[in-house]
Amino acid sequence: AACYDILTNNYEPADYEDFLTRFPGSVHAEEVRKRLGALRQMLNAWAAIERTGTKSDFVRFKNDFRNPRFDHLCDAKIDSLDWLSAQHIGTVAAYESYLLQHADGRYAFEAQVALEQARAVMVHPSEQAAIGDAIEGFLRAFSNNDEMSYGFYLAPTLDRFLSKTNVSQAEVAAMISTMYNEHIMSCRFSRGDTLSVTKQIVDDGKYAYQATFSINQYIERDSEGKTYGQYAAEAFFDHRYLITSFTMKEVSRR
Repeated sequence: AACYDILTNNYEPADYEDFLTRFPGSVHAEEVRKRLGALRQMLNAWAAIERTGTKSDFVRFKNDFRNPRFDHLCDAKIDSLDWLSAQHIGTVAAYESYLLQHADGRYAFEAQVALEQARAVMVHPSEQAAIGDAIEGFLRAFSNNDEMSYGFYLAPTLDRFLSKTNVSQAEVAAMISTMYNEHIMSCRFSRGDTLSVTKQIVDDGKYAYQATFSINQYIERDSEGKTYGQYAAEAFFDHRYLITSFTMKEVSRR
């Protein structure tokens, strides 16, 4: 009876084997034998998933075995994996989802801090629209080779414009003017359908923005040459939505 009591909440197969060796004729022998088989099955299943990074493995294990000790271990692993996933995604929705599922989780405090930080740099629809308007306005000025209009969209000095760094507005105008000649009847730039904007807090507590988007270029000319180009573009903006950096990389032409 004393040896049988030792097996209560016991997860050591050797103790079950020892009981069966010492008391093969016990009234508990068949029960212990079944419990030993179930324990081995559970321990083997745990060993197979213990070091994996797949949440569904631990959810399935909980459903299959319904064991308090291993339920706790599974919950800890699921908590950890959900936190890693939230960090990898890094969005407001990801941190909110983690906290909804793990309000008292191991990483709840870190998640709350990360959530507030993510909210601080979340791009609001009005900011997205302002960035889109600035890009389209600049591309119109670019299309028209309109030096007078550049000042509405460019910072006084740009960190980068195309391949050149530390560029003034006058230098931007000079660079753009060299792209036109007497054979080009018209040149139009338009932004593609996609626009991705991220936001960060700069040293003075104000916001800066990074936008990635595509640009289509259409050229009418009276000579042989390029008539269409598509570009992957990137632009940086200050808190006034003025462009502080602008680059384009051609990805196709005809």
